[in-house]
Amino acid sequence: MGEKEFLQYIFDNFDVAGEFTRMLVNAIGYAQGFEDPEEGLDFLCDMLDGTIGIRQDEIRQLKLGEE
Repeated sequence: MGEKEFLQYIFDNFDVAGEFTRMLVNAIGYAQGFEDPEEGLDFLCDMLDGTIGIRQDEIRQLKLGEE
């Protein structure tokens, strides 16, 4: 899923506050800067571990570079 779909999935399935949303958007933007998309997903998995209850397999559904 692209970034917009991924963010909507987060909003629909997890209890997130405004501050976390901004941090998440920034983290996704940073992850998109990695040359290797797998490294970007590894970064997101590390950043989101233990935050809102999202699993790594859910994070890895994000296709970096897609809207």
